[in-house]
Amino acid sequence: SDDGPGITDETLARLDRLRIDPLEAAHVAAGSGGAGGGLANVLQRLVLGYRGAATFEARRLEPGTIVEIGIPT
Repeated sequence: SDDGPGITDETLARLDRLRIDPLEAAHVAAGSGGAGGGLANVLQRLVLGYRGAATFEARRLEPGTIVEIGIPT
């Protein structure tokens, strides 16, 4: 989590698209201008590495952003 300005709706939408198509990560990271590129990379690795069994949730706080990741055991 952080207490910065918070994740944008646009970045959240891109991350949602990435859940559906993990190969979209390169486009998400390239077009992010530093906003969400790292999160897209992490999400892509989770989707591909755990074949959908891991969870990833990013949401806006007031102020800031929180990301929760669940790794299966």
